[in-house]
Amino acid sequence: MSDPLILLLGPEAQSLAARLEASGYDCCSEGQDPEVSPDAVLLSAGEAGRIAALRARWGNVPLLLDVGDDTVEARVHCLSSGADDFWLSSLGPSDLLMRLRLHLDLTRRANVPAQLLQVADLVVNPSTRQVKRGPVERRSGHHQQCGRGLRALPTPEAGGGRRTAADPHDSRPGLLPQRAPTPAGGPQLMAPRAWGAALGLPGVAALLCGFTPPPQQLPIEARWCLANSRCIQLEVADESHEKSKGLQLRPPLPPLRGMWFPFSPPSLARFWMHRTPEPLDMLFVRGGRVVAIEAHTEPCLHLPCRSYGPEEPVDGVVELAAGQAAAQGIRVGSPVRIEPVTVSPGQPQARPPSAPARD
Repeated sequence: MSDPLILLLGPEAQSLAARLEASGYDCCSEGQDPEVSPDAVLLSAGEAGRIAALRARWGNVPLLLDVGDDTVEARVHCLSSGADDFWLSSLGPSDLLMRLRLHLDLTRRANVPAQLLQVADLVVNPSTRQVKRGPVERRSGHHQQCGRGLRALPTPEAGGGRRTAADPHDSRPGLLPQRAPTPAGGPQLMAPRAWGAALGLPGVAALLCGFTPPPQQLPIEARWCLANSRCIQLEVADESHEKSKGLQLRPPLPPLRGMWFPFSPPSLARFWMHRTPEPLDMLFVRGGRVVAIEAHTEPCLHLPCRSYGPEEPVDGVVELAAGQAAAQGIRVGSPVRIEPVTVSPGQPQARPPSAPARD
């Protein structure tokens, strides 16, 4: 098997040629037009305008765009340009190599015949965790994607099925459809009602969102006791991957519950509501005081999404259910003291908590 071929466009991408070749990749750059379709394309930040032409020429070959700085705006720009993913020239090659391996693995898995699921004009490939709109694509060459012999299974009501627990949001009886043998020509398409009844509404939502992993549930590691003697119990997101997930895909927070995002040293914090289904109150804290409140921030299910935050560094951010700031009498200038708490039995083991903010 030959080494994966990576097309490098732009000076930042081309500067990585030696490192990529040392990691087992073949590289070509501007002026070295490959005879076959490359396995992936790395683009410098200034090459974003070429993405449409590259997509028209090479179809679904992964396109990775350098965004320079890892900000919400940069990620939105990357996805809006049509790239499949971003990379950061400021981070060095390690993160990029991880992303390349991921996309090349997805491409290889796409070549393996799999049972496909379909609802309306959306087609879900469970093996690659991809959702596409429209007919299944046929491609030529070594990137060929299986798209032959598609057919729909009967609905469970028509084709029989075995009972399973009904989804609590679905009044219909639960049915798990029986699977028909895979046709010799290729994969199957399960009818919409069949996999809708089998998975329930939460399962269907997860499929249509690209098999997003479940929302994070962090232990209660801190609390904020207010002037009214009530205390807000806080999950603490102090790792970068925890901050990036936040309250995405979480159900509504109950009263006096929230999430604390500490920043040390103080940083310019911009928060958004991408994939966050419930409105929130965002409270920005500096020096033991609330310096800004973004009340009732609205969910944003599709990019681009608005970002929230003051134009000054903050020590941390508290997210509460929408309306809780007003209900608890919290306003700009209110004192904030985040205190560590002992994890109760049955909760995950707590990490050392962040230092409390000063009054």
